[in-house]
Amino acid sequence: MSSTPHLLDRLATLTSIRDLELLEFSLLKTLHELFRPEQVTMLKYDRDGVVKFSMRYGQDGCHESVRNRRITQNI
Repeated sequence: MSSTPHLLDRLATLTSIRDLELLEFSLLKTLHELFRPEQVTMLKYDRDGVVKFSMRYGQDGCHESVRNRRITQNI
């Protein structure tokens, strides 16, 4: 059975959501249901590269945190 109709239904539902927090939660939940990773995490950065907010969704539910941590990359 193809998951394409289910994916399209979920995408249609996501595009109708106007509340940003609900959209973020729904996106993480949808990704978790479709791909079955251990967890999915969304990070929000400010213009200086500092993580201001993270949301994690896994089998134990959804968890949010507010942070002020700078992310640096070593190349």
